[in-house]
Order: sequence, then C-alpha cells, then structure tokens
Amino acid sequence: MASLICQPFSAPAAESNQLTAAEKKAGWKLLFDGTTLNGWRGFKKPAPPAQGWEITNGVLTCVARGKGGDIITTNTFDNFELAWEWKMPPRSNNGVKYFITEERASAIGHEYQLIDDSTVKNPLSSTAS
Repeated sequence: MASLICQPFSAPAAESNQLTAAEKKAGWKLLFDGTTLNGWRGFKKPAPPAQGWEITNGVLTCVARGKGGDIITTNTFDNFELAWEWKMPPRSNNGVKYFITEERASAIGHEYQLIDDSTVKNPLSSTAS
C-alpha cells in the first residue's frame, strides 16, 4: 500500500491527473483522480478521513494541524514505480510511505522523506547527514 500523498506525474502532453496514452499502454495506474479520495482510505479505517485532507484545483493537500491522519491506497501494490509532484511550505516535514502494513499500531514502512531542514543550524542533524 502507498501511504500519505501520492500524486503521479503526468507527461507534458497530458492534463493534470490524467495518464497519457503511453502511460496507459505501459500499465501505469493513476492513484489520485484530482477530484476525490476514491481509491484511498484512512490507515486502519474503511473510508477516507472526514477532515485533515483537502482537494483544491486538482491538488491533494494535508491540512496543517488538520488531524486527518495517514491515508493509504485501497489497493495493494508489490511491484511498482511511483512518481508524484509535490510542493512544500518552509520548515515542513512530510513524506510518502510505501510497503505499509496494518499489522502495527502506526503506519510503519519505507519512506521517501520530504523535509525542509534549511533552517537546521547543525549540518550533522539535517536530513541525509
């Protein structure tokens, strides 16, 4: 399962949140349709959270202090390439987790960390130090 924000890239010829003909032919699956949370649900929940996530102009956003929790895909994937676009405010800390299982109390898995630690004064405590 993929967790948190997963918004696939579109090739230049495609509209946002749509796959190109080449991507479809290659077997790519769109995880976010740009308008709904169809295909997503809350971690250890049957449906998406009622709060904490917004969709505006085709962009899925985690609301700061929105208490929406992690979201995961309803489908499970084991052999995949994951591509997405992101935008982060200064000093933010987020990520995309993958290979999540619900056997533990929290969403433990591999994580592609998205963090702005440009204000960290000690380089030994910054990301990838």
